[in-house]
Amino acid sequence: MIRQFNLTICLCLSLLLPTIAFAQQGEVNGFVKDRKQQPLPGATVLLKNLKDSSQLKAAMAGDDGRFSIAAVPRGKYLLQVSFITYQTQWLEVSVPEKMPLTIVLPPASTNLETVQVTGRKPTIVSEPGKMVMNVEKSVVSQSQNAFELLKDLPGVTVSKDGEISVKGKKGVTVMLDGELTQLSAAQLKNLLKATAGTSIKAIEVYSTPPASMDAAGNAGVINIRFTGKIQPGLNGSITSGLGWGKYMKTDHGFQLNYGKGKWNIGTNYTYSYDRSWWHDSISRSYLENGKEHRMQQVQHYPEKINSHLAKLSVQYAIDSARSISLQLGFDQNSAPQNGYAYTRFIPDSTLHQRNDNLNKQRNFNSTLQYKWMIDGKSRLSAALHTAQLKLYGRDEFDIRTPNSRRQTRNFYPGSIATYTARVDYTRETMFLGKVEAGVRHGYTSMDNTRTAEVLSDTWWKDAANSNRFRFSEHISALYAQTELTRGKWSYRLGLRAEHTANKGDSLQGPVLVKQDYWSLFPNAALSYSVSDNYKITASYARRIERPDYQLLNPAIRYLDPFTIETGLPTLRPQFSQNFELTQTFFKYAELAVGYNRVKNPMVYTIQQDDNSPVVTYTTLNASLQHVFHGSLSFPLPLPAWWENYNTVYGSISRYGGGLAGRDFKERAASWGFSTNNSFKLPAKFTVELNAWYDGGGLYGALRYKSLAEVSAGFSKQLLDDRLTVGFSVSDIFRTNRYRTVDATNKAAPFYLEGTWESRIAKLSLTWRFGRIASKKAEEAVEENDRMSGKKGMKR
Repeated sequence: MIRQFNLTICLCLSLLLPTIAFAQQGEVNGFVKDRKQQPLPGATVLLKNLKDSSQLKAAMAGDDGRFSIAAVPRGKYLLQVSFITYQTQWLEVSVPEKMPLTIVLPPASTNLETVQVTGRKPTIVSEPGKMVMNVEKSVVSQSQNAFELLKDLPGVTVSKDGEISVKGKKGVTVMLDGELTQLSAAQLKNLLKATAGTSIKAIEVYSTPPASMDAAGNAGVINIRFTGKIQPGLNGSITSGLGWGKYMKTDHGFQLNYGKGKWNIGTNYTYSYDRSWWHDSISRSYLENGKEHRMQQVQHYPEKINSHLAKLSVQYAIDSARSISLQLGFDQNSAPQNGYAYTRFIPDSTLHQRNDNLNKQRNFNSTLQYKWMIDGKSRLSAALHTAQLKLYGRDEFDIRTPNSRRQTRNFYPGSIATYTARVDYTRETMFLGKVEAGVRHGYTSMDNTRTAEVLSDTWWKDAANSNRFRFSEHISALYAQTELTRGKWSYRLGLRAEHTANKGDSLQGPVLVKQDYWSLFPNAALSYSVSDNYKITASYARRIERPDYQLLNPAIRYLDPFTIETGLPTLRPQFSQNFELTQTFFKYAELAVGYNRVKNPMVYTIQQDDNSPVVTYTTLNASLQHVFHGSLSFPLPLPAWWENYNTVYGSISRYGGGLAGRDFKERAASWGFSTNNSFKLPAKFTVELNAWYDGGGLYGALRYKSLAEVSAGFSKQLLDDRLTVGFSVSDIFRTNRYRTVDATNKAAPFYLEGTWESRIAKLSLTWRFGRIASKKAEEAVEENDRMSGKKGMKR
């Protein structure tokens, strides 16, 4: 292990050594002052392309007003300098040129409080390896919750259980403000449904994430960024929504921000009530004593989800270069279900079942962060993050046949604790451009208990079906990355090393899980701008997807007498090699083709017991998976009032080797498309129309058929843009339904069709109070956030 660690250190450090002699470079530096020759600390300085004004680099003025932009190739550039309450200045600069510059900003002629926001970013921005939805720039998106917003992302599809795929590829990691979530798909779904769109700044989709991000996620990473900018004074918003499907649902919340001097305080709270339902129809065959039997099942589950989400953020500026912040969060949801199931054995018997289920989760999380702008060339950030998740589940079954009755119940208390510490350093250098390096360590512990009971006059414990599973995991990471642009060429080269050590045991037996391994995750991208209207990028990344903790838990959970769900302690992580070639046309349209090779792919399967009607839902490792994919993303050239973005994608997935002792060489071709349209109409009306289609394919060992959704909404701004009224309808034509067949057992096929309350009409009201920031102030705050280490978005 020591030898592997030394090799990792050497490989990471090698990224910091110059290996190529570049053309002569220079530096743009100077001072930003007001008319009284007083420095303006915090002023934003942007270096832009002289031809198209695209942003190349940025800097922030220090306490003495000084700024510096290093590693600038020879040539002419446009320099944009701005500061809140001052007029923005532009000037042309040449490199090399006599430095330093002295830039004087005159005061703005209009008071900040009376300036209205007139410009806006595009709702969707795309660049090689990354796509961003600017939620705060879409008034219709503001009326939706985070789960609904994910479904509107171009190329992203979300199942009713919360499973996410991007352009037909499964295995997506979801992060909240750059932090990994230790939640199952269903738990994450409940959390996102309780998260109001008004609290979200943007949603980022990375197909090739940089080395600074966690290596988890074979299909990429979705990062949900929450609003963090706070304007001087008191401001905020109040939101209320009412929805209808078969049942009523509602959500209410507020945001309150206050900024004065060096202090910024923000808080928000959301309550959500979602009464809905889902319905499954299952038809399957099985062999018993050599004779084929058929059974049909119908399951209907109404549910009521009550959710609370609250956040508090406190930021303190120690000086113009250093700041410290504390974020506290709390979320809680309760999801009771009272359903029924009907099972018919053809030709001679029936079974009726009543279910009473309850799932609760309560999560406390906190983040302490320190940021230091060391000088105009480098910055340092450090953060501590912790999350304490409490889980509780209960299900009761009342099972009746014409001749018998059986009552059972199960309790599933559990907890997940997560602790993370990280340090990141960034510096602009002369030869290597932007260099990033950092370390991270995370520790997670899980404790999950299942207590089974059977009613026989009184409730008694079923020890044979009870279990306790404990799991702990340490993940340490070290990374380095460099980004550089030289004329028409640009590159990103990174390496991330992760050490994983985990252990899982049961009180009823020996150690079930024990792993200790190092993994290297190289990451590279090389771009060449053939012309202003054509750019080509080649990228490579190695990724990992570790099993969710519940997938390792061997405890058996009964869904009905003939269907059980369980984990597999020996389930291994899957590793993928991802290659992609992207062509960018006119800076807007992207054509991408790629290949993913996945080792030990985790495959969701339905295992049929021999000579029994019982089936088991579980996840197993296959040997190998090959995925060939391609996509075209583009906006149409339309009038300025019509913003449009479209994605068409296709993929071929093929498995090789075995699965559960059988040959598993399934393959499937899939294609789909999405379109997002926003119409800015007179009288401050905005209309949005979104649609997506997925032509079907493989989901683990299940072959699913096509599904689609069309959604629409509009909003109207009133009372000087302080009041926004929105109305939206999701899945207008009820085409988002799940139909699948088990691909592994053709002798005894398993068919499933699932529907849920996907068509929902929703009315929302949002009232904003306090100061309305100017466009200049908004841009300055956003750029300050970017310079402080947050990932920015190109305009």
